[in-house]
Amino acid sequence: MSRTRQLIDALREELGGAAPMPPVVPLARVPAPPARVFPRRHEGSRYARESAEHTTALLGIGHVGTRYATDVVL
Repeated sequence: MSRTRQLIDALREELGGAAPMPPVVPLARVPAPPARVFPRRHEGSRYARESAEHTTALLGIGHVGTRYATDVVL
């Protein structure tokens, strides 16, 4: 060990900094989350179900280089 490192270690011990990190504090127990309850899926009306069979939605890209698609074509 170099002389400089020995001097620094001795200085740390004198200043009480040989162990600079405090002891680890035990963490409190975190309770488990409640059971997840999934909502009932919305089925929609009879008209919506019949229309969905004959409808296709295409999402346009919008301007090149933009972050979001900007056009919706039905």
